[in-house]
Amino acid sequence: MKVKDRMTTDVITLTPDTTVLRAMSLVQQKGIRHLPVVQGKQVVGMVTNLDIQRVSASDASTLSVYELNYLLDKIKVSQFMTKKVFTVDPDEPIEAAAKQIYDHKIGSLPVVKNGELVGMITSSDILETFIEVLGINEPSVRIELELENRTGSLADAAKILKDLGLYLVSAVTLPKTEGLTRSTVFRLQPTDIKKLKEQLCAAGPPIVAVHD
Repeated sequence: MKVKDRMTTDVITLTPDTTVLRAMSLVQQKGIRHLPVVQGKQVVGMVTNLDIQRVSASDASTLSVYELNYLLDKIKVSQFMTKKVFTVDPDEPIEAAAKQIYDHKIGSLPVVKNGELVGMITSSDILETFIEVLGINEPSVRIELELENRTGSLADAAKILKDLGLYLVSAVTLPKTEGLTRSTVFRLQPTDIKKLKEQLCAAGPPIVAVHD
């Protein structure tokens, strides 16, 4: 799955000359948290709802509503936007976007193709994608198998599942360790977990242990 399969293409943007008051209005009306700042179609900055809250609250205790709105209508987003913007290409795999968001501790990425903004992808988009990939919303049970830590053990386990007539919804192998076993999380149908555990425990190697 690629970024373009999950990104939002109808992106609400600001320009460097957009006022804080206008940006605040967009955040409230549209319920959005991340606003790319563009010149033409080129991304030159990012503004978040938290940035706007910080700016709008700076003098809130000493000004009336009218005075505050007047001030916020004079402040431009170029004065406080984040200028170092991380971006992702629409043809990159979704994992590339996830890693950037994780590494840089940000909530979204502008999607840029040939220097122009073509979309946005957020941490919520990525979380939704991984929930679908893992089959969490499908009727299934979660089983964690301790497999022999050797080449081919996953394939052997998959054959056991097939021979038992089980439908594999998803499988995720946890990071490799130096031990004798390696954990793999399966989501399986049918959903009778007691019977399923009995079948898997009786199957033997490469299944070393079964946990729900």
